[in-house]
Amino acid sequence: MFISGREYNPCTGQFSKNGKPIGWVRPADGYVFVSLGKGLLYLAHRVAWKWTYGKWPTEIDHIDGNTSNNSIWNLVDATHQDNLLNQERHRKGKPRGRRRDYMKRPRRMPHIY
Repeated sequence: MFISGREYNPCTGQFSKNGKPIGWVRPADGYVFVSLGKGLLYLAHRVAWKWTYGKWPTEIDHIDGNTSNNSIWNLVDATHQDNLLNQERHRKGKPRGRRRDYMKRPRRMPHIY
């Protein structure tokens, strides 16, 4: 997509260059960053969405709440309000709101004949 030699595995959410994993995790919150050249760092979940769907997302929510899990099946393009509702705890450790359950949405399975 952006730079030749880079690949994205949608099952694992891992980015690689020439077969070697690339990216680093920010210890404060667990978000993964990748460099796509020219010294620019991008959030890996946003790049994964662009890589797969061809457009930048407005806001991404990790379905399982794990910010390091950038598998495309764990990412959903959400509104800011949905993302705030899905925060399990705020700074003081008290429950902030209900978690929107994306898994309850009916999913159509492809028919293989």
